[in-house]
This record gives sequence, C-alpha cells and structure tokens, in this order.
Amino acid sequence: MELPGMKKREKDKITQHKAFEILLDWYELLEIRLTPEDFGEVQKELWRVVSTERLSFDRESEIFTYVLKRPIKDRGDGKVLYSMIKMQDCDMNSKSEYQKIKDDFSRGVGMLQAFCSDSEGKEIPSGFLSRLFTADEINISAVILGFFAQAVPGLKGSE
Repeated sequence: MELPGMKKREKDKITQHKAFEILLDWYELLEIRLTPEDFGEVQKELWRVVSTERLSFDRESEIFTYVLKRPIKDRGDGKVLYSMIKMQDCDMNSKSEYQKIKDDFSRGVGMLQAFCSDSEGKEIPSGFLSRLFTADEINISAVILGFFAQAVPGLKGSE
C-alpha cells in the first residue's frame, strides 16, 4: 500500500537495501561475532533509522549517534534538553554496575546510562533516560545489544 506523499519522500531516503549494506559495513568494521542470521535481526530493527539518517556511525571514534524522534524536554518550561544521544562501548565497571540491578526497568535504564552520553560526551542522568519514548528506547537498545553486547534484540536471554 502506498501512502500519500511516499514517492516524493522515497527520493530523499536511503533505501532498505542500502541501509542493510551500511549496517553490514558497521558489523564488519566492529568485528561483530553474531551469526549473519542473527545480525539480520539487528538489521531489521535498525534499517529505518539508518534510512532516515537518524542513526549514524563515526568510523574513527566508533561512536554511534542517534537523533531522538521525540527529544527529552524539561518538564517545567518545555525546553529541549536532549535531542541526540551518542553510544559507545563501555568498560567492565560500567557493565557490572547495571548488571547488578535486579529490577528490569532500573536495569534497562542502567544499561542505557552505561553506553549512552549526550552530544558533548557527558553522562545523561538516569532520570532523563527513563523518559525516553518507546520507539527511541527500542532503537537505542537494538544498537547497544547488536553492536556492543553482541546479542539479538528481542530474544529472551540475550543480555
């Protein structure tokens, strides 16, 4: 089914095929150990945000940059506090801290805090990360799981 205005927008977007190729390039560069079939699940999760250029990767620093679909705003004045999140691998201490947490919600926020920073590379307080909207949280988690934890997003026991 074609939606109104779709043909016009398709010219400006990266195709699904090209997005899969871009993700595969990152997979090879980072020497990911997932099987091609498992990495295919990561590609399925992330191709749309690659195609709209909301997810990018810097080859030199090996840092992912994700533009939030719904920026995190100050609850008082509505000012945008975070519109972009950077993701990079973290050290063993950061990983062990979030893995100690027993409740799933806090553990999820802890994982985001271990791998994510703001546009200047500064830590984002957990209170703000807990306010991510579902679509953004799913995409960010897919990057962390697929590229850093080397697990398949969405499968039980893939932590």
